[in-house]
Amino acid sequence: PCPQEAIAIVWTIEDVQAQRNDLTTEQAREVLKALVRTHDAEIGINCETIDIVCSDLFPEADSETI
Repeated sequence: PCPQEAIAIVWTIEDVQAQRNDLTTEQAREVLKALVRTHDAEIGINCETIDIVCSDLFPEADSETI
């Protein structure tokens, strides 16, 4: 398709790490793969969906747990 007939939004490893700076490059790549696999066109991909997938795949350590 020509540019006037299609669009693409690109999310990067850096975008994932901006949401979760504790993730490694490989973990962020896994998040991107999961986002593609579970993409819902009615919801799209946004900061909230990135956060959800990050938490599902790589739960943050509970800071209150010692």
